[in-house]
Amino acid sequence: MRAAADLRDAVAARYLSRFAGTYDYDALINEPEIHNAIQALLGSEFDHFVANMSGPRVPIDVVGGALMVLGGRTDLPSREQAVLCITLHPLQVHVAIYSNNAMTLYSPQREYRHLPQALLQWVHSETTVASAIDQPPRQGGSEFTFEFKTVQGKPGGSDSAPAASASASQASAPLER
Repeated sequence: MRAAADLRDAVAARYLSRFAGTYDYDALINEPEIHNAIQALLGSEFDHFVANMSGPRVPIDVVGGALMVLGGRTDLPSREQAVLCITLHPLQVHVAIYSNNAMTLYSPQREYRHLPQALLQWVHSETTVASAIDQPPRQGGSEFTFEFKTVQGKPGGSDSAPAASASASQASAPLER
């Protein structure tokens, strides 16, 4: 059973790695397994995520064995961003949305410290509070909020559950930008 999952992950990693260095966000997001996983994580926030990916694009990057896709809108007066992080082994999809001074991470991981390093680096690069990278941003006395939501089950699979908060919201520090 585990060998079959490892083989599936290896094939998927080889297939998905072709997106590295490209600007083809739409094709990656519309890959059936990726698309289903994002929808399972986000539920009603899926369209918000897609809208936040519609702005200027940078190449899809590979950071620490994960594909990183960064999106942001420039057509709004407030800051709107989205991040798609896909670990290639094991194949997992993680999403972050920054909107209205709130950052929300959606992941199948139960613990913040087990999120992909690339996603943790992005979270901490976007906040001004100095905290250990394996710890969520902490209270800094501002309007900025941080929430980590976990979805149990295999994203994109038949046992996926709608996004549900597994840990409480945590207030964090203001952003400098």
